[in-house]
Amino acid sequence: MEVWGNHNKVPKDEVFGSIAIQADETTDRSYWRARADDFLTFMHRGLAFAHGSLLQTPRLDIHFEDCCEATFYDGNAFGPGLPPIHHLNHGPFLKAFAARYDDEKPFPDMLWTAIGWLQSDTAFDEGRFLTSMTALEAIVEHLIPKTLTTIVPKPEFSVVRDQLLDVVESSSLAETAREILKGRIKGLNGRSLSQKIEALRDYYGLSAKMFDNASIAAMIKLRNDIVHTGTAASGDFWPNIVFVRELVSHIMFHEVGYTGPYESYRDGYKMVHAAMTVGEDSAAGGPVDEGADPPAFIESLPSPS
Repeated sequence: MEVWGNHNKVPKDEVFGSIAIQADETTDRSYWRARADDFLTFMHRGLAFAHGSLLQTPRLDIHFEDCCEATFYDGNAFGPGLPPIHHLNHGPFLKAFAARYDDEKPFPDMLWTAIGWLQSDTAFDEGRFLTSMTALEAIVEHLIPKTLTTIVPKPEFSVVRDQLLDVVESSSLAETAREILKGRIKGLNGRSLSQKIEALRDYYGLSAKMFDNASIAAMIKLRNDIVHTGTAASGDFWPNIVFVRELVSHIMFHEVGYTGPYESYRDGYKMVHAAMTVGEDSAAGGPVDEGADPPAFIESLPSPS
């Protein structure tokens, strides 16, 4: 695999990067094309994450024997938005990302959905913040075990729930009131959103100092104010937007097994030279050796057009 790109300013309608993958003479080509397409899609998503925004692919070329098949795609280019990986140092991340593709553990598709929400191209801070929260809530609901999102185990709660439902059903309350209360009772076992985010942080072994409970609570309050009242008393959304993006970035680093340098924007811009440590029990594998020989593939992805 080969990845290359031009880091100079390029006009909007010009291609300035690509990813290429080549089959060797012993490759069974009956299934290679579909697998290559899946791999390139995976790498394209990873580069879009590193880029910090949507990454347009204007063209797909397939060369075989003496033919070239070109497919053109419509779309617009997007500038980088708080990229978590520096544009001059994609190599270590791409090494880890390419290796992750061959891991037997499936990559969580919901993480791509969440990152897509983060890549919303809007000038409204309220909209950007709410799409960031949607991304985080999607991760909370799909990437951690359900046992971490409930107050007590479901079998234990079901006994209490049935008892409470019987009490309400046998009461003299109006039917509408009974139905409302029964609906509330069924949802009593769910943790609050702030507690779920704390559980997500702890599940991935992220820093409780970096992603502290007070900041999580403040973020949830801002989200509730906008959703329920349409306004927010304090209008500084960016610290919360950055908080969510950094939290999601660290979850991605964990899932990929990446431990190299990254760009941090919390409390001001800085380059952090080591991402979170990946534990021995992580299916993503150990730390990336930046001095190791490059992988058998050559990486290079079509950058925005």
